[in-house]
Amino acid sequence: MGTIGTHVVKMVLSLPMSPLQFNVDKQKAFTSSLARVAGVSPHDVTIDSISSVGSTRRTGKRHLLAESIRVETSLRAANASAADAMVSKLSAENINSELLKNGLPAATVIEAPTREVSIKSVKKASTTLILAVSVPVAVFALFVAFTVYWYVTRQAREAKALRKTILDFGQTHSHLEGGTNKQILKTKAKIHADKSATAVATGLVECNGFRA
Repeated sequence: MGTIGTHVVKMVLSLPMSPLQFNVDKQKAFTSSLARVAGVSPHDVTIDSISSVGSTRRTGKRHLLAESIRVETSLRAANASAADAMVSKLSAENINSELLKNGLPAATVIEAPTREVSIKSVKKASTTLILAVSVPVAVFALFVAFTVYWYVTRQAREAKALRKTILDFGQTHSHLEGGTNKQILKTKAKIHADKSATAVATGLVECNGFRA
């Protein structure tokens, strides 16, 4: 990927060929040539538009109408200093030297290179950066929130179950204890009744003159 900067260098060139001749391979050779002259990556060079224009060419005593194309181009720069350096490098001589090396005809500079601030590029880069950062953060935040919710509800369920177990145990224990107390009281009453009956029987025997 090329460097996304806040400055671009724009220029317009004319090539003596038709839009049909300026195919994908020729366009690639064109952007590579400009990138080499400017000292940037080919990914930093963009062909903004291609349009057909007519030009008059004189051959001997005749004037012939030759077809040519108008190519509007943008080159991204990292900063203002880099853009200014690119402007100084993008001369017609340097550009045509590279174009000829890549099998393209010499170009005519229609609009000289100028530095501009690319507000659109800045917004696009900022939006991409915000999305790249915010989406993982949002996903992580949702995950943390879900984990906390699950943990808290689980703790609440466990605490509720524990309280129920304790209450049930207490009620059962109280019931058992109450039953045991009743049984003890019943046994004590029986023992007391037996002792009373024994005492009464002993008294009757003694009254009748019988002694053991």
